[in-house]
Amino acid sequence: MGLFRRTPEQRAAKEERRRQKEEAAADKQRRWEADQAARRLHQERLVKAAGVSSANLVCHRDTWAFLESECHFVGQFQLPPPGEGSLIKVPLSGPNLVRALTNMKALRDTPGRYVGDRAVATRVYNAVAEIVDGVDPSAKSGTPVPDVVLDDKIGTVEAVREDDARD
Repeated sequence: MGLFRRTPEQRAAKEERRRQKEEAAADKQRRWEADQAARRLHQERLVKAAGVSSANLVCHRDTWAFLESECHFVGQFQLPPPGEGSLIKVPLSGPNLVRALTNMKALRDTPGRYVGDRAVATRVYNAVAEIVDGVDPSAKSGTPVPDVVLDDKIGTVEAVREDDARD
């Protein structure tokens, strides 16, 4: 009978292993629930985006070239000729927005891809998602959708102190 008795240390170690196992299972459940919530949100965005008749994307030509390539938009859009500024405005339909969201999410979530491409994809996805999240499907027809603008600024020249500008 004495062979199966555990010391207090053994009981404490067993209890600690049980507790760690429960914590690991709870963490796994939380990750699964967060993943499911993210999937639902992405699907809701796609449905909203599909209903948009047109939204303008304002971005640098290089950003557009990246999107053209990654979303297979090549040759579908008439762009202003080079030399008319670095920013361009491209009208995207709902299906184009869906394709942009889908492809940018897939690219940003692919670990083997070049980290720079993943960064651009993340930035584009977030900018498009922000506008799509603000779309109200029940809004009156003809209500304009705000432009998706990819043109972050550091600040104005006036915002730089004279002391900083000399350094």
